[in-house]
Amino acid sequence: MGEASINETNLYRELIESVNIGKISLFGLDMFRTEDLRVPLRVKHDLSIPDDEISVEELAAKVLFTLEASAKEAEDPQISVKMAWLVKFELNEGVTVDEFGDDLIRQFLTRNIPINVWPYIRETVSSLTGKMGLPPLLIPTLKIIR
Repeated sequence: MGEASINETNLYRELIESVNIGKISLFGLDMFRTEDLRVPLRVKHDLSIPDDEISVEELAAKVLFTLEASAKEAEDPQISVKMAWLVKFELNEGVTVDEFGDDLIRQFLTRNIPINVWPYIRETVSSLTGKMGLPPLLIPTLKIIR
């Protein structure tokens, strides 16, 4: 590992040690369920952090999550859930964003936000599908491979 990589790794470690979750807020939710829904379901889901929704200065980003489910023989989704979340971090007192640089902060946000928001998404999906009169749907654990 070169000296630049070691310095970047140490700086990233300092960032991790200096940051805490400030808030995780659900600010958008759209859902529907058809009346003729039958189980078992095929489920597709996606999580994204649009580049234009990342704020390095505020240590925050918006996360979009979509889920569609349908019976195997159905062509169109019979369940749809769309969520928008805001995740914001805070730095320890006396630490500033400028100490780390935009690239490192952006790397931190795109790596850590999915891990931090995923339990909230899983709980919301489970709760919503239960309220839809279905067995609560448990989406799998988030696995990030880099």
